[in-house]
Amino acid sequence: MHSTMEIMDMVLGPLLERSVKFPQIRSVKLYLAVFWFLGALVIGTYYKSDFIAYVTYPQHETIPRTFRELSERRDYNIKLLHLRAVGTVFYNTTKNPVHVKIRKRMFYENNWPQCILDAALEEKTACISFDVVSKLFLARNVTLKRSFNLAIYSTDSVINTHMSIGLTKKSKFLDAISEIMRFLRDTGHIRRWIAEAFEVNSNSGMSWLKSQQNKNYYKILNMMEIVTSSSKVAPMRFKNVLLSFIALSAGLFVSMVAFLFEMWLIKETKFCRTRQVRILQPGVDENQ
Repeated sequence: MHSTMEIMDMVLGPLLERSVKFPQIRSVKLYLAVFWFLGALVIGTYYKSDFIAYVTYPQHETIPRTFRELSERRDYNIKLLHLRAVGTVFYNTTKNPVHVKIRKRMFYENNWPQCILDAALEEKTACISFDVVSKLFLARNVTLKRSFNLAIYSTDSVINTHMSIGLTKKSKFLDAISEIMRFLRDTGHIRRWIAEAFEVNSNSGMSWLKSQQNKNYYKILNMMEIVTSSSKVAPMRFKNVLLSFIALSAGLFVSMVAFLFEMWLIKETKFCRTRQVRILQPGVDENQ
């Protein structure tokens, strides 16, 4: 039989990553002990890896990245860049349940810059527009630093539109232009030109925005300060680890009590054995 302290040591030792003196067991208890040691290893690894990140990482807002996620977020204001074109026709005629939900909460924005600016600078606001139009506008008007993006773009699209060059009927340049456009598309020149257009607009937009010092400039500065400032978020506070200190203190107290109890028990056992040997020592005549 094992003492209570030995059993507690076998149970709590693996959780505290202490070495455990494992007794000789050849029964079902051996398999239960092995499973417990493996479970304690998993618990300790999870605690050291994810728990610290959980209590120290600041809570952040989940931003919808798809139209389905946007349709489920009732707290978002949805605007449609009203071009009186394919986007308006699509939302007026669509029967897709996701976009029907969006249509019920959406309103048309005739002011193009205002729709894009509201999505970039206002909280919980989304603007449905053409990606090239919105990206170029943001690059030209509200770029303060290249590393800081004001807007987050969705990962899917409502419709895909194709742009082409229009020529007169039976034009003799049709075949040549078509061949050139296929070459530019397949070699990535068009994508490269669009990226260069963003870069040029960003360069001119940064100097222009700094010279204006308007309300948008200070809004962007405030947003950058909130995101990048380390003083706004306390990575670790005492209340985050208070439970750990309480558990540690309780464990130390129990360990100290158990240690003193064992020391007393050992001394008491030795005293009792010595007294018993003296009383029952053979070969000694009590009359002498």
